[in-house]
Amino acid sequence: MRRGFTLVEILIATAIVGVLVTILVGAFGGCSVSNGDRMGTLTKFSYKGIVWKTWEGEMVMGGVVNGAANVWDFSVRRDNPKRDLIVTTLQNSFGKPVHVIYKQSFWVFPWEAATTYDVVEVK
Repeated sequence: MRRGFTLVEILIATAIVGVLVTILVGAFGGCSVSNGDRMGTLTKFSYKGIVWKTWEGEMVMGGVVNGAANVWDFSVRRDNPKRDLIVTTLQNSFGKPVHVIYKQSFWVFPWEAATTYDVVEVK
């Protein structure tokens, strides 16, 4: 009569689960949920994080939603080839309308960004 699982069976099951998780992360991690443009006034933009520092910002889009300002949080990912240009342009745009093009991901890892909205270009 057998009781429980052997070490080999546990290791094989763990490896299979690891491969499945890796496949799911690869399939959905880079999956774009939406793309679009937004325009508003930049109210906050900072390089923040305890372990992984990322550029994070906040734009007021105009209008009021449920009695509060319509605020949109976004990130500028470090793997963006235009990152330095985007950061400089955003830093110089306080108090002026700014038009950004973004990509929303299904999810992001903590070292990539704090939000799922990634600014890919500033016009």
